[in-house]
Amino acid sequence: KHQVMMGIQPTSTFEFIEPFFGLRHVEKTPVDLYRIDSARDFGVSVSGPLNAANTVQYTAQYGNDSSINSETDNYKAVRFAVRYVTNPGFMAEGFYGFYSKPLSANRQTVQAFAGYQNPKGRVGVQYVHHTRQPNEGTTNPEITINVVSGFGVWIVKPSKFTVFGRFDHSDANPDAATIDYLPIYNKAPFNLGLAGFEYYIHPSVRISPNVEWVNYGTPVAGAPAPARNDVVYRLTWFWIW
Repeated sequence: KHQVMMGIQPTSTFEFIEPFFGLRHVEKTPVDLYRIDSARDFGVSVSGPLNAANTVQYTAQYGNDSSINSETDNYKAVRFAVRYVTNPGFMAEGFYGFYSKPLSANRQTVQAFAGYQNPKGRVGVQYVHHTRQPNEGTTNPEITINVVSGFGVWIVKPSKFTVFGRFDHSDANPDAATIDYLPIYNKAPFNLGLAGFEYYIHPSVRISPNVEWVNYGTPVAGAPAPARNDVVYRLTWFWIW
């Protein structure tokens, strides 16, 4: 029941949480969205159960830390995850990642997740603690980013109509402004809300009217306040083939 995988693969940061959330086509999970870690990496992983009932599982992964891109340096990432799974029912996961960087500017991520699901829907809560060391030889401070996220999905009618909502709170994140489709001001803590519903036109085709809003807290010392909060209205079309 144990397996070894080599090549481009989901990182152990996401391989469990993202399918449980089940709405990547609407929005990425926090660690991916806020550029804390990549959803994919090239490397090797070992995974499997730790008990006969297959309710306790592990994943250990060694990767390039360059997402789906070519290798560019000698620095690597190691990721470990242990989870408890009952399906349907309660599930929980603990995760640790270490990312080696040039000039000893290494990064670490600790993540905890707990969720519950049944035929009527699912709920989940996630906490992330991420640290970034400054470049060696500089006086820059260590960067710490804490993220708390909670979501709920209500299956009103299976394979026909679903309602969902999510709320994230994050410390100021230097990389938040680089999100391609949702640049977030990177010098203030922020709250992100997501709400919408999903209608199945066909078992393989869904439309999801949804709205995202970002409101900002007090900027870090010396930084100006953002001009305004953000609101984005969207209609997401998802087709599986």
